[in-house]
Amino acid sequence: MNEILHNITAYASANQLEASGAIAGLACVGLLIRQSMWNWPLGIIYAAISVYLFWQQHILGQLALNAYFLVMNLYGWYAWLQRGEAGEGPLVVTRTAARTMAWVLGLSLIGVVLLATGFHQFTDSQFPFIDFPVTVLSVGAMWLQARKKLESWTFWFIVNVASVVLFVVSENYFYVLLYGVYVPMAIEGHLAWRRTMHVEALVTA
Repeated sequence: MNEILHNITAYASANQLEASGAIAGLACVGLLIRQSMWNWPLGIIYAAISVYLFWQQHILGQLALNAYFLVMNLYGWYAWLQRGEAGEGPLVVTRTAARTMAWVLGLSLIGVVLLATGFHQFTDSQFPFIDFPVTVLSVGAMWLQARKKLESWTFWFIVNVASVVLFVVSENYFYVLLYGVYVPMAIEGHLAWRRTMHVEALVTA
């Protein structure tokens, strides 16, 4: 046990920025499950750190994804705040309309095929056939999250499992640990948001 702790401490000391990103990301998701507004600024910190790390490693899908996360965290923060400032009460959890979900899934499939193939052929992007499915599905998950859609957690579950594989092969071990923890947290988030939906339905009935 002491040797394991020593190895973790040594790795953290040598990769302080990666460790900081993992801590910010974990705190962000914990607050998101509780629908706390503070998940957004922590998400911004996590995304900014990740942009820098993946730029250094030439993992271009994750670089683009986390740049998108920066923008969407600002949008999500604004969307959640705007509801309260308009006197409409907080944004509530809802399900995604079938037509909207069909569009999200269809565009995601097209995006995965085009981006993974294109970046494999024309760039030095590492692991594009793992990287870009994670990237594209995360785009959909983040948009659904910003609108407080329950299905965002299903997207995140798939993304988290695939991300564990990506970060194992790219040797980002703090992110392996982070996304390994994210997997059960996605399940917890889905259940917590679904319970919220049921409570809101009872209040408005």
